[in-house]
Amino acid sequence: MQSENLDKLFKGMNAFRSQLKQPIKDAKNPFFKSNYVTLEGVQNAIDAGIKGTGLAYTQIVKNDDNGNVGVETIITHESGQYLTTGVLALRPEKATPQGYGSTITYAKRYQLASAFGVSSDIDDDGNAGSFKTQAKGNYQQNNYKQNYQQPRQQVQQEQISQEVIAYNSLFDKALDALKTDKATLQAQINEQMAKMFPNDESKKEKFEHGIMILNGLLENEANK
Repeated sequence: MQSENLDKLFKGMNAFRSQLKQPIKDAKNPFFKSNYVTLEGVQNAIDAGIKGTGLAYTQIVKNDDNGNVGVETIITHESGQYLTTGVLALRPEKATPQGYGSTITYAKRYQLASAFGVSSDIDDDGNAGSFKTQAKGNYQQNNYKQNYQQPRQQVQQEQISQEVIAYNSLFDKALDALKTDKATLQAQINEQMAKMFPNDESKKEKFEHGIMILNGLLENEANK
């Protein structure tokens, strides 16, 4: 869901990106031997970079009768323009206060970092909540359904790039805004990528620059 126009919000996001200082990964997951940024660290980085941009955000926690919990992030601009991320839905495997709390914290951190481009690492620190995404009902997501499982003897970790999530979300928005098809839009992105970033080698760079191009296409369309 979004406001009819997004030009001022995107301008604010561009200003935010120029001011953002990526936080230090200050927390350690001893089980996976990995580091990540806490929710507080992500929030502090955003709150510092958002000053003077006219932007604000809020996160809403939702639940249903089946034990699923979801988090939705809403980004607003002082002009009244707004953009919502949609609900990131997760189902704790352990229906305990600790399990739900850990799952909600993870969802808030993951979605907030993705929405604002904060590098919080792609390591899965949500295993304490032992959750998996719910792919049914009102919480079904478009392109980034995730499944987290923790068997007794073997832990399988699915690492999902935040850049991929952000790219897929923007790609879907661009398809709708530009009234085009996937092949045409991807060809347009590839053409601009080849001209603007011919030296890209890593997948991370390609997705980051793809996100930049998609934001530009959406902003141009909004200004028409």
